[in-house]
Amino acid sequence: MKGNLKRKVSVALLAMSIVLTTVPSAAYNKITEIKSTPEAYADGVTHENIRVFTDEGWINMNVLRIDLEKNVQMDVLTDTVLSSRDTLTNLVKKNNTDNTVVAAINSDFFDTNNSTTMGNLVKDNQLLSTSVGYDDFASFSISTSGVPYVAYVNTPNNTVSNGTFTKKLSYINKPYLAYNRTIMFDKYFSPVSYGKYLGVDILEILVVNDVITEIRRAGENFKMPDNGYVLASVGTDIAEMSKNFKVGDTLTLKKDVNFRYVDLSIGGGAQLVKEGKVVSAFSQNITGLHPRTGLGITKDRNHLILVTIDGRTNSYRGVSQTEFANILISLGAYEAINLDGGGSTQMVTTSPWTSQIKTMNYPSDKTERKMYTGLAIEKVLSDSPTLRATKISLSNTKMLIGSKVSVSLNGSDTNYNPVTPKATDVIWSVNGVTGGFENGYFVPTSTGVGTITAIYNGMTATQTITVKNDGVKLVVSPNILKIDDGQDKTMSFSVVTEEGNTILLSPQAVKATVPSTIGTYDATKGIVTGGANVTQGYMTFEFDGLTTYVPVGVGLDKQLYYDFEKPTATFSGYPLTVEGAYSETTTNGKFGTSAFMSYDFSKSTDTRAAYMIFNKPVVFPVDTQGIGLWVNGDGGNSHWLRAKVIDSTGVATNITLASSVDWQGWKYVSANFPTDLKAPFTLERIYLVETEATKLDSGYIMFDNVEAITSNALSVATPQEINRVKKALDYKLPSDLANAASKLTSYIYKAEKSKDIDAIMKANPLNWSTNTGAFSISDKTDAYVIKINNKNGYIRKNDYTQWIKLLEFVKNYNGNKPVVLMMNDVYIFNDTLEQELFSTQLQSLTDKGKDVAVIFPTSNATFNVGKLNGAYVVKVPRSSTKALYLNLGIKDGKIYFEAK
Repeated sequence: MKGNLKRKVSVALLAMSIVLTTVPSAAYNKITEIKSTPEAYADGVTHENIRVFTDEGWINMNVLRIDLEKNVQMDVLTDTVLSSRDTLTNLVKKNNTDNTVVAAINSDFFDTNNSTTMGNLVKDNQLLSTSVGYDDFASFSISTSGVPYVAYVNTPNNTVSNGTFTKKLSYINKPYLAYNRTIMFDKYFSPVSYGKYLGVDILEILVVNDVITEIRRAGENFKMPDNGYVLASVGTDIAEMSKNFKVGDTLTLKKDVNFRYVDLSIGGGAQLVKEGKVVSAFSQNITGLHPRTGLGITKDRNHLILVTIDGRTNSYRGVSQTEFANILISLGAYEAINLDGGGSTQMVTTSPWTSQIKTMNYPSDKTERKMYTGLAIEKVLSDSPTLRATKISLSNTKMLIGSKVSVSLNGSDTNYNPVTPKATDVIWSVNGVTGGFENGYFVPTSTGVGTITAIYNGMTATQTITVKNDGVKLVVSPNILKIDDGQDKTMSFSVVTEEGNTILLSPQAVKATVPSTIGTYDATKGIVTGGANVTQGYMTFEFDGLTTYVPVGVGLDKQLYYDFEKPTATFSGYPLTVEGAYSETTTNGKFGTSAFMSYDFSKSTDTRAAYMIFNKPVVFPVDTQGIGLWVNGDGGNSHWLRAKVIDSTGVATNITLASSVDWQGWKYVSANFPTDLKAPFTLERIYLVETEATKLDSGYIMFDNVEAITSNALSVATPQEINRVKKALDYKLPSDLANAASKLTSYIYKAEKSKDIDAIMKANPLNWSTNTGAFSISDKTDAYVIKINNKNGYIRKNDYTQWIKLLEFVKNYNGNKPVVLMMNDVYIFNDTLEQELFSTQLQSLTDKGKDVAVIFPTSNATFNVGKLNGAYVVKVPRSSTKALYLNLGIKDGKIYFEAK
């Protein structure tokens, strides 16, 4: 849909404030809700993330709000042809030559077996494809007058006539040539018609400029004309069309009246919301808790609400269709439709600061799924944009004295496009702390909370920073490095502070010593490049008196198994129409002689494969974790590269070496063997495969040096790291507390059936405390003691009301007493989001200036003390025959403790 939409019909304008109401409790009870600050991506387009924690898990939703009265419009995204599909990110790129797409979601359901969407498709008032004709699929449409609506339009009446005979078309651009049908295809569906390659008797009529120019029966395929189409008939329609149409006839194509006044239309599933209420009976009821994508329309029809909800992960539960309908209503929808969900659920945005396309949700497949269509929001560009806003970009807002933090200023204009401020025109300053700005970095020289300010072109941007000087441990990742000759590995650095927080460091702030036998090191980027010799050693990294060491093995983990220096394999194609050849060649070889396989995928639209089958299958050692090889991608044509391996029990599996051979020259690719199969593995074949009907091409692929990736252990002795981490035995009670047992509480954790410990506790009249497992909040004389049941790594699953009580306590507590929490291991949560929420509660208490201690049992024989967001974390060994306990006392509102 191009051009700014202006309504030409009267639409009831109702005063409406779009306010997010509480998400309704359908089959769940809400614990808490976390919302991001809405961010604008264009005039009239905002995004926000809403996470709802429930007794059934997390609901993660991303919400795009579109004000159709602003300078935005909706558009349909497709691949280069309708019969081809691509990821949503790539669909945005392919449809964004004018840089106007600001966001997009996945849209219609699709039939992957037949390369098509299920619903109608209209773009710019042009009918590109009719639906498959199922009445239970609704559509989202926008009329030519700019009014959005949801409706069921699934049995369109499209005809073609030569004046004496009129034929109803079964479909337009739908690949269902079976039974007795006539279907119209044009250049939007495919570059060529089916012809004899359909594999069944077919009549094709070529129409150019409304005139039949040629008729073929089971002949070569037609090239689709720019100004015309092909009528394809099968079954009894062949005789009917042959009898009534001839070369030279002038045809009139009439499209269904339902689409004559539609500017945009996409297919979807069931209508979920009608007149502000959940539809009583869904036309399609996709049961279960799944990822969902949906679209809502407000009552005044001036706003759209695009929503994705994640699911099928350890944290995100997904929602039912009814729950989704209620959520859409709570977000302001008066009318709503369910779009394709599951692994297809995806939302992307284009940053107004960098133009980077980013996926905002978490696709359940862990990667983008290819799709046929998307629904996009486009901005309408002004001819004379001006600077709209500036924003400071810091690599980290928490920093340490002596670190170097990259700092820059981003700009965005009134078209919401990036603007790069001229560095020499930016005026930088800092207050609250001291520091200097040099060559794109800020170097802090004092501790505290400060504000960095950047003034550019009359606009001021600020960023709050926190500077610390309490680092106790330098952390380098990876902490063990295995690398090959010429291979690059990026090192990352951070410092753990005394409060238990982690602060990132730039590579420039860390002093590195890398022996030349290991390789070279780029200190500006933190990149280690492996040397030429197989060797072992260690690298040394230092910052602010802290030192750590990283063992390194160069060239240890690969064993060469095939070098293609002699005849190795044969060629095979599938289906039989796929032709090709295999040989070894020194021309453009990687290491002397390389494998060369040619292929021809142009003679079939079915799934095609070209196989290099080893004459003698490659058997790898038991400790092999995967395979790697060099691949020349010049003639790969973006096809899928796979390998077939067989485990020791005879189970065969196909592994992906590259999802798309889309590079030039030689590239090293690798893949791991499945962990659920049994070693050793045998490599039987390597092959290219193509599933898209429209990718009809030929080319070649080259291979060299098939290697086994093993897991050799390193035997490197490194010095003891230097840190300032306080040990458990370093913590002592003040003398006035140590000598007053009545002022202490002794925390002990008994091993199961420990009668000896029961006797010891009875014989020693201390203030013993053990965790009963039930949640409680006790107001003691000098502290609050909170007992939490997080058995098996969950708080929620043991009793979700624990969370409600804990959150309420943290929110309202403003007293002076310290807080002691007793629970199981605070570091072991099966739900990382629940762990994150718990950590933020500790931070909230310590930010209020409260002393906080978390005490829990450990199976280790010794005590351990750490910090987490400012709270003490104390591991107390379980006692069996000897009492191991923690004495804790409070003095002047502070916690003191000592291991006994």
